[in-house]
Amino acid sequence: MSRWSACVVLVALIALGARLAYLGEIRSIGFWDSPISDAAVYVERGRGIARGELAGPADFVHAPLYAYFVGAVMRVAGPEPWWALRVLQAGLGAAACGLTAAAGRRFFCGRVGLAAGMFLAVCPAAIFSDGLIQKTSLEVFLAALCIWLLARAGERRTLVSVGAIGIVLGLLSLTRQLAPVLLPVVLVWIRTRGGARRGAECAACLLGFVLTVAPWVIRNRVVLGEFALGTPNVGQNFWMGNSARANGTYVELRRGVGNGEDEQRAWTREAERDEGRRMTPREVSDHYLQSGWSWVQANPVAWARLLAKKWIMVWNAYEAYDTEDYYLYAERSALLRWLDRVLHFGVLCPLAAAGMVLSWRRWRILWVLYGWLLVNAAATAVFVVFARYRAVSLPVICLFAGEIVAVVGETLCRARARERRTSSGNWTKAGAGIVWVVALIGANVRVFGERRTAPRSYVNVATALGAVGRHEDALTEAQRALNGWPDDLDADVAVGDELVELGRFKEALMHYRRVAAMDGQFVRAETGIGNALIGLGRISEAAGSYEAALRIYSSDRTARRGVATAAARQGRFEDAIGQFAALVTDEPSYLEAWLNYGNTLLTMGRTEEAARCFERATAIRPRYGDAWFNLGVTEYSRGNRTRAAECFGRVLEISPGRLDASEALGATLNSSTGGTRVPDVQR
Repeated sequence: MSRWSACVVLVALIALGARLAYLGEIRSIGFWDSPISDAAVYVERGRGIARGELAGPADFVHAPLYAYFVGAVMRVAGPEPWWALRVLQAGLGAAACGLTAAAGRRFFCGRVGLAAGMFLAVCPAAIFSDGLIQKTSLEVFLAALCIWLLARAGERRTLVSVGAIGIVLGLLSLTRQLAPVLLPVVLVWIRTRGGARRGAECAACLLGFVLTVAPWVIRNRVVLGEFALGTPNVGQNFWMGNSARANGTYVELRRGVGNGEDEQRAWTREAERDEGRRMTPREVSDHYLQSGWSWVQANPVAWARLLAKKWIMVWNAYEAYDTEDYYLYAERSALLRWLDRVLHFGVLCPLAAAGMVLSWRRWRILWVLYGWLLVNAAATAVFVVFARYRAVSLPVICLFAGEIVAVVGETLCRARARERRTSSGNWTKAGAGIVWVVALIGANVRVFGERRTAPRSYVNVATALGAVGRHEDALTEAQRALNGWPDDLDADVAVGDELVELGRFKEALMHYRRVAAMDGQFVRAETGIGNALIGLGRISEAAGSYEAALRIYSSDRTARRGVATAAARQGRFEDAIGQFAALVTDEPSYLEAWLNYGNTLLTMGRTEEAARCFERATAIRPRYGDAWFNLGVTEYSRGNRTRAAECFGRVLEISPGRLDASEALGATLNSSTGGTRVPDVQR
């Protein structure tokens, strides 16, 4: 192994070690084994792919490649690959660092390459991304691979090598839906850097891209009935970033439906209500695209200000979060916290800006990197800004930042040797210094949020903890949000939700009613009131609260479940069955609906149908303890004691301290064919 290769391997090992150490620090965070929002969608789709459901449902509108990546891991590691998936992503992150170093050697020099690889190895934003169940880790790897292939093609080019660039760009486009905007940049660069066969080389690159994305385009035609390059939600994203409600980053279409599990159906319902007809996914996207564009045309000055804000946000130190907050993880990880102090985006980005100035004399070779940065930044700013959306640019940013290290090292060496510097070199360095100062100020000015954990982040982690039965821990997180931000309505509702789960219904009712008094249109406050009243046995009042919630938002699934549950508690079982059946048809991934549907069927003695409902819930979320418990109760009542014991044992694997499951398991193991009381189901 050459000295250079050994250095690259060392960089990759440092990257891998940092990521594995980070995983050890964050394994107790609620998101670790309880993904929510987009992560939950990817996990659910991955399980379907692992079962052989390759085409997927029509309402799957996320970039598809990561879901297939998750499904492939699940085929090997099982339906809960929390460690396996993250360790594999840590490996991809380490490989991305090695590829970045190799690309830097070809585009710049060996010193720049090693510096760039090290920057990416210890970049806290990259380490954070590799620990998420999210497509960002795969994006960074594919971006680094593409840039390395471009660097190789700049020196030694064949039709196969440029075809490989097209294939990787196609894979990146199936991961990052805006990535196709990079294809023209790459094709122009190939043409300008090519020789006699440059036309054939461009065709090979384009062919590689087309062949890679073609299977998904065909899938869309079969499943959706429409041709689409990626997934048909461009219009929704454009509206979020270009409307009267836009603030630069994600905004909920309606409060309480801002999660990956149900927001797409909410987008569709709102569009169909506006248009007064049923709509295809592409028609829904076009509806919001037109709505956003109409606002832009009517408000050009406001749009220009908003666009300028988003452009600054793309380069800003603030990590705009999406469900899982970088700053919450930094609270729980000493490694991430310390690295953030010295190499957050507000440090790395100004270094890259100065590096671009220092390398300007080689622009004929490097302009593809400039184009990569600017086109991705512009595409992000046109829509909405999340920190993870700029991850595709991280390898390039690290390359230009690495130029600073190389130049500083060279300058120090010359100073020791007392070599004379050229005036043009001095002017270039002076310009780089000025750009660095300006970029440092601009990247660290506050344009959106403070660099600290947002209250909604504690609410999100409370939701994740509650989903796996850790309600005391969830209450602590929700209360932390409320203590820090007493007027935050989401935090107040989250506290109420966990109090309901803990059986403290009167306290929960107080929180919900306070929120309802502050915002009479907050649906979750009304449904929360209904849930607390159900717990108190005040069924008629609860039904009234659920109906009030439906008057605010007629499609709210929690309210619909509440109405059906109230009907069942009042003995109107046939009404309840019909309502639950309609609900799970509209919301097939709604766990609590399947649970309550099964409970109602079990009460009616329809045990076989009840078992199917509980099994459906456990298929959606294998760690859904209440569904396993109720399935155990159902099997017990059917005389299947062995199966019942397996179900109660599964509950204890998920929640080892759960007393009701322990008692139920003991009763099941000690029972004969009769005489032992059947445990009560979880409601």
